[in-house]
Amino acid sequence: MLESNLQAQMIKEANKVGVMVVKIIRCNINGMSDLILLKNSVTTFVEVKTESGVHSELQKYVGKQLEKQGFKYYVVRNLQEFKELIKKIT
Repeated sequence: MLESNLQAQMIKEANKVGVMVVKIIRCNINGMSDLILLKNSVTTFVEVKTESGVHSELQKYVGKQLEKQGFKYYVVRNLQEFKELIKKIT
């Protein structure tokens, strides 16, 4: 499955439970996560990868920087993992 298709499925799932999703297409920060989830004053950053996708060193670095700022950052590789994440934040 393409990462873009997986992201589209994830966005649908999030919308079903009232989670607002911002999909990053272009950003001034290289390595920024693909999706930003917003719910109940909580912001969660999600890097979407397919099962065989590579989480680059730059993406890992950005994730660590986000966590240092107090944000939650997750790498999600399939729809089931995403559904579990949604349950945590709702």
